Amino acid sequence: AALSDFFIKQYIQKSLKNNEAAIEIIRVEGFDMKWTDSIYYVALIIKPDTKNNPEYVLLDNGYSLENGFINNYHKRIKFKLKDKYTYANYWEKIANKLNGISKIYISLDGVYNKLNLNTLIKDDSNYVINDYEIVILTNTADLAEIKSNASKTTKNAVLVGYPKYKIEANSESLKKETANGITIEEKGEIYDLLKTGDKIQELPETEIEINEIKNILKAKNWKVDSYEQDLANKSRIKELASPQVLHIATHGYFLEDADDLSKRTVFGSDIEKSRPNPLVRSGLLLAGAENYLRNETSDTKK
Repeated sequence: AALSDFFIKQYIQKSLKNNEAAIEIIRVEGFDMKWTDSIYYVALIIKPDTKNNPEYVLLDNGYSLENGFINNYHKRIKFKLKDKYTYANYWEKIANKLNGISKIYISLDGVYNKLNLNTLIKDDSNYVINDYEIVILTNTADLAEIKSNASKTTKNAVLVGYPKYKIEANSESLKKETANGITIEEKGEIYDLLKTGDKIQELPETEIEINEIKNILKAKNWKVDSYEQDLANKSRIKELASPQVLHIATHGYFLEDADDLSKRTVFGSDIEKSRPNPLVRSGLLLAGAENYLRNETSDTKK
C-alpha cells in the first residue's frame, strides 16, 4: 500500500504547476481497540516542492465541526451575519500550509461537503475566493487525467434554469415531457413539499443567476449554451454530451429514508432497491413538473 501511495503522490505532483496544490480532506473515526465517539479530520497536502510524504493538517475537533460549528455557519448565512469563526475552525490551519499557492485542487469529505470554502472570510474581511482558485475533485488522484482532458477540449458549459413548471396544455413541450419515474402515490408528498398555494414556487432569481454565469464564462472565452423556461427540461439534459460544466438551477427534493416509507415503490424503483441508495429518492423539478403533479401530462412516457 505504501508503494502504491508513493506512486499516486508522484502522479499527482507531476500534474501541479508551481503555484498549485492538491488537498485531500479525510474524515477519520477514532479507534482504540474498538470504535470510539472521536472524530478527526486530516488534510493531506501535496505541492510541487513536497519532498517525500504529503504535508498534513490534523483537526481533532471533528464532533464540533459536524455539529455546533456547521450549524452556526448556516445560521449566519441565513441571517446575513458576519462570521469570523468558520474560517478559523475549518480553513486557517490548512491555509497556513499554502504560502505561495493560488490554485487548489481539493477533494472533500464529511462536513466539508456542507460548506462553501469560497464563502469563508478572514478577520481582515478577505474571502477565501480572493486568495485561491478552488477546483473541487471527487478524488485528487483524478487530477492528471482532468488536466489532460482540459488541454484537449474546448471550454464549454451548459446552463439550465428558470424552468417553466406550468406549461400550456396544448404546447409541444408538454407532449414531450413527463416527470419520469415518480409514482402516482407519491405525487401528493412531493407536491406538499414544494408548493406555494396551489403552484410550485417560481424561481425568477435563477434567470438572473443563469445570465450572470453566462456573462462571466463568455468573458473568459467559454462556449456557453443555456436553456430556460420550456427548454429547461429533461430531454435537453439527456441529450447533453459531457460538457465541462453543467449548471442546473431549480428546485430539488429529497424524500425520507426508504425504511420509513410505507409505499411499495419510490420513484418507480422497488423499495428494497431504494433503501441503500438515497439518490433514488431525490431529484430535480424541470419544465412541466407542475403539469405532471396535476395529471396534465401526455400519456407518452420517457
